Amino acid sequence: MSIKPTDNHNFQNLSKTSAASKLDPAPPTWTLKKIRNMRQNFEQETIEMRDLLGESELQTMLVAMYAGTEKLLHRSVSDFAVMQYLEDLKQTALEFRQQGITGNSYRSSLLEHSNNSLSRILITG
Repeated sequence: MSIKPTDNHNFQNLSKTSAASKLDPAPPTWTLKKIRNMRQNFEQETIEMRDLLGESELQTMLVAMYAGTEKLLHRSVSDFAVMQYLEDLKQTALEFRQQGITGNSYRSSLLEHSNNSLSRILITG
């Protein structure tokens, strides 16, 4: 078996092609239609949480989600980052409830958490 030496020019082309293929395309821009669909899905998924959270706390979580996702309009953020934000919002809503946080304290804490989480996402994309 013999090994042929490669042309340095071919190696350079391969390197350029590999480097270019590693670049991720920009995340999609969030449109109003996409946000509406995501909101509807989130609402359907969280209906089951009513028994765990209570009606008032569920509504607070939805308000936080609506306020947060409003900031996504015309922004380039990956779907994965948004799904992480929504899952984190659900988890945090449950954790606050399990900690016994209720009423205005629950509302302000969850809205603040949502706002902080979304701000991080918008900065990092």
